[in-house]
Amino acid sequence: MKNYLSEINQSFPIRRKEEEKKKFRDYVCTELGIERVCVEKIDSHNNIIIGDINKSRIIFTAHYDTPA
Repeated sequence: MKNYLSEINQSFPIRRKEEEKKKFRDYVCTELGIERVCVEKIDSHNNIIIGDINKSRIIFTAHYDTPA
């Protein structure tokens, strides 16, 4: 199984600027397959949604930017 945590920490150590966040979103979409992933844009915010939120029994949330 691929070690995503190590790969993400190595490839995307800082995700504060919009271009850094976009590269991370693109990585997630590529790794998981675009049919399972969508990026929902609300105002200036972008949410990565994996799976079908309308059919989910459980929803997990997390920030994908890094603290200053």
